Amino acid sequence: MWVVLLTIIVFGCIITIHELGHFIAAKLNDVKVNEFALGMGPKLFSIQKGETKYSLRLLPIGGYVAMEGEDDTSKDERAFCNKSVWRRFIIVVAGALMNLILGLIVLIIAFTPESYIPSNTVANFKKDAVSFESGLQIGDEFVKINGTRIFTDNDIVMALLSGESADADIVVKRNGENILLQDVHFQTSKPVVEGGKDQLYIDFSVQGLKNNAGNTLSYSVRRAISLGRMVWISLMDLVTGKVGFDQLSGPVGVGTVIGEAAGLGIQQLLILVAFLTINVGIFNLLPIPALDGGRLIFIIIEAIRKKPINRKYEAYIHAAGIIILFTLMILITGKDIIRLIFPRK
Repeated sequence: MWVVLLTIIVFGCIITIHELGHFIAAKLNDVKVNEFALGMGPKLFSIQKGETKYSLRLLPIGGYVAMEGEDDTSKDERAFCNKSVWRRFIIVVAGALMNLILGLIVLIIAFTPESYIPSNTVANFKKDAVSFESGLQIGDEFVKINGTRIFTDNDIVMALLSGESADADIVVKRNGENILLQDVHFQTSKPVVEGGKDQLYIDFSVQGLKNNAGNTLSYSVRRAISLGRMVWISLMDLVTGKVGFDQLSGPVGVGTVIGEAAGLGIQQLLILVAFLTINVGIFNLLPIPALDGGRLIFIIIEAIRKKPINRKYEAYIHAAGIIILFTLMILITGKDIIRLIFPRK
């Protein structure tokens, strides 16, 4: 039960901050907001304050800010549709921007208590380190691994473990110069699962930097960029077919992961929360109908054409997008429930 409650709280915070971004931007740009809703589906309760109705709905899977003239025409001068292109652009982007800011704040909270912040610089090698024999040295700062830009120590691990072989082409900064080390070799062990990939052994440690406000902020920003890149890579893998439908997770599957992260400690939970909110921010900016990115496309087209596309047709397109997204969510959630009841052995 506590996992369900924690999942609702996490999603609730992410959704609230997203919708709050739209709401604040709308108010600052003098747009009339008819309703600020958290959740979807049947209304649990609501309160009218001024011109806006604030409501809580049954299903904690989303929310919305219903603005006057958002999906149709309106004669109200404060309607969304009657505001300038740049004001509407700001209002639409604000939700995702708030998610990205929240992700950064959560990471700062996660890393502030640490005594040391990991760097990207090799501190020492373990006994009989193979990578040292291949040219890697103490003091080398990782810049790229197999063409992937390295932002944090986590990127080093991910890039090496995701490599196609035990050899890696590594760009390091040594004595102020970037140096390419080709075919740096790492020791491997037999896979745990039969038929699986050999397990690469990382045979070095990185330096720790004494924690202070500057190091925490720098590391948190770089970790946020790294998490955002992970989201983008995952989306590209989905589009190209590297990741199948069976590997997607909805609220139920994510709830399970949240419970596992909580069991590993508060820092791991906070990093996961940061990843989720950054994920929501980036996903919402995709050019998909019904999402913020889909609305941005219409705004950009209007800015280029100097006139809007017929609101009726735009509303139809967004409605179709909502149906597709909800259908996909239902299918993924159903898959998660089946996997929860009948776990893979």
